[in-house]
Amino acid sequence: QGKYLSLLAAGMNEGECVFGIDPYFDLPQIKDHPERYIKELLGDIDIRMMIRDSLDLKAEDLRRDETPGIRIFHIDGNHHEDFVYNDLAIADKCLIDAGVIVLDDYFHFSGVGVSSALFRYLIQENHTNLAPVFAVGPKFYLCRPGYVKAYQDCFMQYFDRPDRPIFKAHWLGRSVISCSLTQLAPTALRKQQAS
Repeated sequence: QGKYLSLLAAGMNEGECVFGIDPYFDLPQIKDHPERYIKELLGDIDIRMMIRDSLDLKAEDLRRDETPGIRIFHIDGNHHEDFVYNDLAIADKCLIDAGVIVLDDYFHFSGVGVSSALFRYLIQENHTNLAPVFAVGPKFYLCRPGYVKAYQDCFMQYFDRPDRPIFKAHWLGRSVISCSLTQLAPTALRKQQAS
């Protein structure tokens, strides 16, 4: 329904566009005119909607001559392993050097295919192009290996506080930071939610 797209749109730089790929435009308010619905939700941005199955998608479909690639690639769709694996392969081919891949529903009970596709992709591709950065709630973030430290340092600068425990671990031989979404919430909010 455009929730994550609205976050992406808020952080867009001049000249960037948002691609939306989804075969499931079955909500009455967006079924016939998904671009118009998203533009009403997000404002006048350059959005390119593709109503199609991501298995039919190729990296070339997301290329624009005037840009080096994609800065943020959010994967949240079909949770079947083959779909997620294909999405990761496309993201890997399109991602700019400093780009980030956001994988939704990682380790979620309804999305075991997401987790298995991520492991399979990183192991089969020898995880030389992508590295885990952090896991926050249901989202798992990956980037190019040369940018892991910069992203983790930034994350720690903003979120590592005594009332918000951050966990550091190794995952497939690489450093990963993790925390829950409630750990990122201010202490007062967490206390309010607990009562």
